[in-house]
Amino acid sequence: CCKDLINKTEEPSFLPVLGEGCFGKVAQCTKVDTKEKMALKILGSDESGTIELLMLQELRRLDPDKVNLVKLTEHFHYSGYVCLAFEMLDVTLYDYMREMKFRPMHLFEIQMITQQLLVALNALKSIGMVHADIKPDNIMFINRQRHSVMVKLIDFGMARPLWLLQGGPGRMIQPLPFRAPEVILGLELDEAVDMWSLGCVLAFMCLGQKYIDATKGTPHKCTESNEPTPSLEDMLEFSPDLMGNIQERKDTMALLCLLKHMLKVDPEKRIKASDALENHFITKLQWKDINPTLYVSPDCLTKLLGQLNESTGKFKPWSLQKKCA
Repeated sequence: CCKDLINKTEEPSFLPVLGEGCFGKVAQCTKVDTKEKMALKILGSDESGTIELLMLQELRRLDPDKVNLVKLTEHFHYSGYVCLAFEMLDVTLYDYMREMKFRPMHLFEIQMITQQLLVALNALKSIGMVHADIKPDNIMFINRQRHSVMVKLIDFGMARPLWLLQGGPGRMIQPLPFRAPEVILGLELDEAVDMWSLGCVLAFMCLGQKYIDATKGTPHKCTESNEPTPSLEDMLEFSPDLMGNIQERKDTMALLCLLKHMLKVDPEKRIKASDALENHFITKLQWKDINPTLYVSPDCLTKLLGQLNESTGKFKPWSLQKKCA
């Protein structure tokens, strides 16, 4: 029984705490009967736990593996707590970037992660749900050893039905660096708020830092001086890793084009998930030609980069992939 995970009469089965938020904690646990590792989210008895459970139950209408959403395996109430047992994933996008010292991700990685998250947003729209809390901390890699750039969207504690957001004035949702303009202005909301947040995450992957400063709310260059940038095109000037050969420059411009559509101030003009999936930056990705076993693991990448000669050490991802394989 999954309740044995927190039954004090049994031998302790808690492992390290994986995360902690405003409404509860997530602990890595071992299910007693199967010895399977799971992520157990423990929430208080207030309505936050009940609402998240209702949203997760609504997600059962979807196939979580096909639409890149975290999978709830079971749930129960124990001693006044709402306990949600999830599949065990790897690390968050934020933690991954921190491991990589917040260096910009390669276009290929950005492309794959963005495509998966667009699929997730499109699926949420199909059931009339808004996530309302998209940020690097709520995007997790599945297993970097087996599938280094496969991710899932997690944490539906702030998720709400679309009709609830549309039924009244603006609500204060989303963390500030990823908060849509219509939320700040107190306007009526819809699924476009998630697209704005995803655009900010996309910029974060490109720049190696949050695209919107948490306190000033203005675009910043990825430099020590943090001087404001006048336009998205400036990314080409201070992100040399995005400026390889001519083809990579074209891909970068396609990325910027998509990013501009995702960050339209007017939510009615902001690109929809279904349309974004048809964008050139996404459609040029040929999934059928990708072998997950050939992805570069972080350990391999670090080792190979360390072996490069500083005078000629240009980051060439495809040559690194071949060496890794």
